Amino acid sequence: VLESSQYGLSVRADDEGKYPIFRMMNIEDGVIVENDMKYVDLTPSEFDSYSLMPGDILFNRTNSIDLVGKVGIYRLEGNHVFASYLIRLRADRDHIIPEYMNYYLNSKLGQHQIRRYITAGVSQANVNATNLQRVLIPLPPIEEQNIAVNTLAEFDDNILHIREHLEELQALKRYLISSILENYQIEALHV
Repeated sequence: VLESSQYGLSVRADDEGKYPIFRMMNIEDGVIVENDMKYVDLTPSEFDSYSLMPGDILFNRTNSIDLVGKVGIYRLEGNHVFASYLIRLRADRDHIIPEYMNYYLNSKLGQHQIRRYITAGVSQANVNATNLQRVLIPLPPIEEQNIAVNTLAEFDDNILHIREHLEELQALKRYLISSILENYQIEALHV
């Protein structure tokens, strides 16, 4: 179901440069996020080889046993590339919807399959691209994949809305605590 899989760039990243580069900490809750970005300078041909397109999936191939296997889908705009400890998976869209693949690889069953191919080292674990390609994915017709993706995306939207509302409520609570307690006389605690 893959058009291609590819290891990322093995170059030194800096605080400045032309292209933002995603690293393993940029995978959060199944999506690629721009936080704590580093940058690299590349030739045009290098950029063409490692640039990300919407729907690309990044797989964290090496890390601690707990973090190896993290997967996220790229939905951002801009000129981004990815680091060497990530593998880019590009779905064959004639057979599988990238979002469906991403949901599956992040599922309990998908993660269980991925974990079968982990090789443990002294301080890190690894899954190579060859073994990753052995993971089996249930493949319903595209129409059913679309239904699954749309249903799960609705849940994602609801979760995001609830998180935002929770943050607002927590901020209101902090404000109320400060407002209420500032009106009382201050006395030292004595033991």
